[in-house]
Amino acid sequence: MAIKQNGFTLIEMSIVLIIMGLMTAGILTGRAIITQSKVAAQISDLTKYKIAYDSFKQRFNAVPGDMRNFSKFYPGVPDGNGDGHISHAVDNAYRVTNENIKLFQHLSVAGLVPEKFRNQWAIDVGYPSLKLEPAHGMVAGGFVATNAVPSQYQISVENILRRYNALLVLEVTRPDLHSVYHNDYEGTSSAKLYHAVDKRIDDGKATTGNFKAYRAWDFQRGDLNGKCLDSIDGNYELGNHAPSCHAIYVLED
Repeated sequence: MAIKQNGFTLIEMSIVLIIMGLMTAGILTGRAIITQSKVAAQISDLTKYKIAYDSFKQRFNAVPGDMRNFSKFYPGVPDGNGDGHISHAVDNAYRVTNENIKLFQHLSVAGLVPEKFRNQWAIDVGYPSLKLEPAHGMVAGGFVATNAVPSQYQISVENILRRYNALLVLEVTRPDLHSVYHNDYEGTSSAKLYHAVDKRIDDGKATTGNFKAYRAWDFQRGDLNGKCLDSIDGNYELGNHAPSCHAIYVLED
């Protein structure tokens, strides 16, 4: 009488392992494709605003959001102070009297971007969401912060306070907060993803060029998601996959 044997043969086991390997490779490849598409979309969005910014300057000889007499061309739209740059740090971006979100309204009303922005502290209403993370947003700024503490941001005081005519600042993680701490709790993305953006749109270095990154800092709980850079004014901390970073994209130096 033959004895019935249960279980897999070596061939069957090999087939199962191959199938599992293919499935795992497919999942990883799918994730990589999604990540690459998000990076490409974010770069495209930054480029779109750079082109719109340059077109605005050519048309009006002024910085969008800062233009003093913009309401003469478009009644009812708030003016800037006309000092030639976005006057405010990003840590005051939530104030609708400041120029941080007026930039997007000026570009929108002038027909230079397809979105319809108005001067209101709300994501995709007053300022755009990020393609990397739609729950987060970016605003305009003239410099990073008024609270210059290098150990917090992992950038030097010089870089924290350095003035630009206009920046896009990928920093809003808490659009629900109407306070200077709108970047609480986490960064807008990881060092790995911002490095991927940086390599394609700029020089791949965290604190040089037109695309720069710095550490998110929770003023209430400190270093929540670890380091974005490997030192003050350092390189991307690529081993940290947590959302530890914010970034800026220079529209005009």
